[in-house]
Amino acid sequence: MHTPSDISASADVCTAADIDRLMEKAFFVGRTPRSEQYRQGVRSILDRRLCGASVPPMPYNAGTCEADAYFSGQTEGHFIARRVLGLEA
Repeated sequence: MHTPSDISASADVCTAADIDRLMEKAFFVGRTPRSEQYRQGVRSILDRRLCGASVPPMPYNAGTCEADAYFSGQTEGHFIARRVLGLEA
């Protein structure tokens, strides 16, 4: 995964601006671009795990490329959340 090591912020992340900052760090200039669906998946998990928001209903039809990208983004979102929460070295 291409996530920079400086994403380990405090567990106090809880605002949209905080999530925006994490997204900017994760999708830094020079990283291979990711689709909007992938980025939505990352954000959905960061919002859920770091701010307690509910995960929105799946916005794409199962079995589509868009759904696959969204689910892959959620996997990265879990990785980032674990780093922020100090659950991963």
